[in-house]
Amino acid sequence: MSPAGAIGPDTLASMRARRSLCLVDRDGHGTWLDPRPGAFEGVRALDGAWLEHLLATTGADVAYQHGVDELLALMGDDPSVVAAVLIRPVAVDEIERTAREGLLMPPKSTFFTPKLRTGFVVRELA
Repeated sequence: MSPAGAIGPDTLASMRARRSLCLVDRDGHGTWLDPRPGAFEGVRALDGAWLEHLLATTGADVAYQHGVDELLALMGDDPSVVAAVLIRPVAVDEIERTAREGLLMPPKSTFFTPKLRTGFVVRELA
């Protein structure tokens, strides 16, 4: 683990480049979380799956928040939030592979914006 400094919009790009997760403390500073070799044997190579695996026996109350700014605001407003872990977005090829294998994605791992409008409209053209 090494210091990541103050968390901001560039943190996510650094996470992708480093292939690391980032632990965020209450003051908005981060620590790089680099997986140890062999620590996740048998666990799919998804940050959300790794996080679920690590927290499975801790009893930690886990909630998901989208975006660095939203996360920092939540941590500033809610004293019950003591830390957060930023995870990297899932690559499209991993989503496709997961669908082909009939597996489920970890919670919120496929969250994206902007959202497409829902519903289906049929209009007669003649």
